[in-house]
Order: sequence, then structure tokens, then C-alpha cells
Amino acid sequence: MIREDYSMQFIVQHYELEARYIPHGKEKQFNTVKDVLYDVLNTRKPIIRVMGEDKPAAVVKSRLLKLDRLDIDYAIEQYQKQVTKVHNHKAYMLTVLYQAKSQGELDISNQVMYDFYGAGRKVNGTGGGADG
Repeated sequence: MIREDYSMQFIVQHYELEARYIPHGKEKQFNTVKDVLYDVLNTRKPIIRVMGEDKPAAVVKSRLLKLDRLDIDYAIEQYQKQVTKVHNHKAYMLTVLYQAKSQGELDISNQVMYDFYGAGRKVNGTGGGADG
């Protein structure tokens, strides 16, 4: 019998992944996320490979437990944008989840700066670009 630190029920509730909150047609992606979270949060291995590097399991678990539903949605969105062939879907999803919170915050910051200053918009009397 496998010892669970985190049950699937905990994962579903913690990340707000109840079936009624899953958009129609996205069940497969959300099930993959739940499986990855379950496997990683319950692993007994001291090291987990993420982003091609070995990381302490405690660090990976801590980072995953800090995710919220918006981070999960962001991770699925990024996964769907992937245009190159993914050979190990669960490993790739783990990487996307691991980076979701920090990458999502950077994307929002970048979008705000872009929206505020805009491409080609004049800043301080210049063209805003290299042509100044």
C-alpha cells in the first residue's frame, strides 16, 4: 500500500479542481495536473528532476503547494501553447507547474508595461524604440 501525505481529495480541494469548476472539454488537462501533483506530493524520493535539474523534493513540494487555481489555469494555458513535440507529458507539466507562479507574475508585469508604454508609443519625446 502506498502511503499518502496528500490524498487526491486534498489536491482537488486545495487547488479548487472539483469537477464543477473544470471547463467543458478541459477534463483531460486537469486530470493530468491532478495526477502530476498527486505523484510528486506523495513521492518518497529525496530528489525530483524538474527543468532538467535534480532538486530537493522538499523544495519542489513546497513550491507546488503554494500554487493556487489561477496558477493551475496559467500552467494549462502554457502547456497548450507548446508547439514542439513533448515526449514526456507529465515531466513537462511538472516543469510548467513548478514555474507557474513566478512565470505568471512576470508575464503579468510584462503585459502591464507593454500596455502602459506600448510598442512604438512615444516616451519622453522619443519613438520609444531604438530609433529614438
